[in-house]
Amino acid sequence: MRRFHNYMKDTPAFQQQTQGHQEIRFPPFSSWMVFTDAVSHACLSGQFAFVHTSIVRLTSYRLPELAPINLLRQAAQAE
Repeated sequence: MRRFHNYMKDTPAFQQQTQGHQEIRFPPFSSWMVFTDAVSHACLSGQFAFVHTSIVRLTSYRLPELAPINLLRQAAQAE
């Protein structure tokens, strides 16, 4: 997943294609939190950032077929 994240962040062609992208702006002195299990995201600006990653064992998933790793595996097999 980190390689996929870095690809999206470091690939100019991907960054220039804005179809499907949505920018959300927050007022000064506000904060936001997002659960990004299956959503790619990026902070484009801001003063502070706190990032926390929780690793969940695949055997603990209620719906393991919807785990991001399994979705990527399915997509790779479809190609």
